[in-house]
Amino acid sequence: MIFSGILPWNLISIHTTSQCGIINNMKLIIYAVILSLFSLNWLCFKLQLIPRYVTWFPELVSLLILPYIIFTAVRKKSFNFSFKYIVCILVFVLTMILSFILNSVSPGVMFSGMRIYLRYIPFFLLPAVWDISEKEFKRLLIFIFVLMCVQLPVVLYQRFIKYSSSLSGDPMGGTLGAFTSGVLSVLILLVLCVYIALYLKNRISFLPFIIGFFILFLPATMNETKITFVLLPFCFLIPSVVGKINLRKTARVFMLFLVMAVSMLVLKTVYDHFQVKRWGYGITTFMEKKNRLKNYADARLNPVYRTLEKISADPVFFLFGVGAGNASSSFSGEGMNGKYLQEMTQGRKVAAGVVILAWELGLVGLSTLFMLFLFILTDAIKLSKADNLYGALGLGMVSVTLMFGVTSLYFNLAQVKVINIVFWLFAGFVVRQVSLAAKRDNAPNEWAL
Repeated sequence: MIFSGILPWNLISIHTTSQCGIINNMKLIIYAVILSLFSLNWLCFKLQLIPRYVTWFPELVSLLILPYIIFTAVRKKSFNFSFKYIVCILVFVLTMILSFILNSVSPGVMFSGMRIYLRYIPFFLLPAVWDISEKEFKRLLIFIFVLMCVQLPVVLYQRFIKYSSSLSGDPMGGTLGAFTSGVLSVLILLVLCVYIALYLKNRISFLPFIIGFFILFLPATMNETKITFVLLPFCFLIPSVVGKINLRKTARVFMLFLVMAVSMLVLKTVYDHFQVKRWGYGITTFMEKKNRLKNYADARLNPVYRTLEKISADPVFFLFGVGAGNASSSFSGEGMNGKYLQEMTQGRKVAAGVVILAWELGLVGLSTLFMLFLFILTDAIKLSKADNLYGALGLGMVSVTLMFGVTSLYFNLAQVKVINIVFWLFAGFVVRQVSLAAKRDNAPNEWAL
């Protein structure tokens, strides 16, 4: 089968000794997972070369990572994570279970919900026990940047050859799969946050930075995603504000703002070129047209207002939601779709992530997720003060974490594996580094076994 030559199943081996369940070659497995995120949906839905179940490879690895984390933590007698994260995760899982019980969620929907929300947790916790050198971490970053650079030739092929007759930018999703243009744009912006932080931290000189920047950025100009206009400035502004600016960095910040101005101009020019063909006007006319911008914002925000009205009428709904997966669609067919899917979407094809989270998890679940993101943000700010590669990661993750929350008003990110797995894995690295720094400063080891 084609897939047998793509993913290294032989990398996954389970010991039958007293440490049964420990996964060997973790580094290669993570590389395989990241590669699969950038290829399997494309091979399945675009090229139709592999069956649907093969795209579940990241979920399979997630299941295997969990026992690895447990056994490694016990064997090493240490767990480089703050206790507050474990509390948040436990509260989140218990909230899900309670919501399942209160709403009598069917087993199929229950399985679908747990798969959506819990598959990222092992990737988040993995860095707590995975000893990886700074050199290896740098290689991991380079690997992701290379995969992102591949998107440019693929999108060029899609835009000007394969879908040259299409007036829509929706098919221009690179290697991420069918109609994933919006996902690709968000992923590009999040990666650019880290890439810009690397430049500000003097990890990349200007010429390689500018070349790499436009290789990464240009695919986002060709799929006509409006959120790029909103989020792109923040990729530059947030790390520039959070990072300590001294005389040595002033020139870098100045050059960065020049790049921002040029990139916004390029974005507008390319966007208008394709939009004029389709609608007869560009982004400026779109924003100036009477009620156009208001209607666009209402289409995104009104579902949030309706959700608040709906959940406030029922205390159980308000606190715990209708159950994870009970307002979501499932790839496994209509039989696995949530009971409240139609009521929540009200005829729309998709709903914003925050709307789905409010419906399915309620106030308790949303608050727990908010606290989790707040903890990651504060740790990223702490780490950003370091003048090394991990300091650049921290600075980039400040922007990424903030933009993750904003993007949830636009997309349902919970079901986007490529963004979530990469985000939670690198958030785990941030938490690990802050935990190790606390131990080096003679802070008490709260996870000593």
